[in-house]
Amino acid sequence: VQMIRLTQRGFNTTSLQVSRQKFNLMDHYNDDFQEVHQTILKKLSSKNGKGLVLLHGKPGTGKTTYIRYLVPLIKKKVIFLPPSMASAITDPDLISILTENPNSVFLVSFDISLILSFE
Repeated sequence: VQMIRLTQRGFNTTSLQVSRQKFNLMDHYNDDFQEVHQTILKKLSSKNGKGLVLLHGKPGTGKTTYIRYLVPLIKKKVIFLPPSMASAITDPDLISILTENPNSVFLVSFDISLILSFE
């Protein structure tokens, strides 16, 4: 996973290691989630695929745990934008990082307080 950082020279990325989670997916999610997981995995693994996967829910419901499980299964570069930088999503310098990394998965984490401020 490449995490986006803002430095004095602008946006750049740094590598983060994500270890494979040791748990059974079906022990932690509803019975119908296996089908959802397969759909997400297929969508994110398709070459040059485009789309949006939105995980939402209350804190502690397993979104981050699922992402940690999912990331090692994806055979693409994953670029992570942390919650503290979510407001920079339209910055042209950030957009250039995305255009320089085609066929990647862009993972954005929003702080719920940021989302509520838009409502």
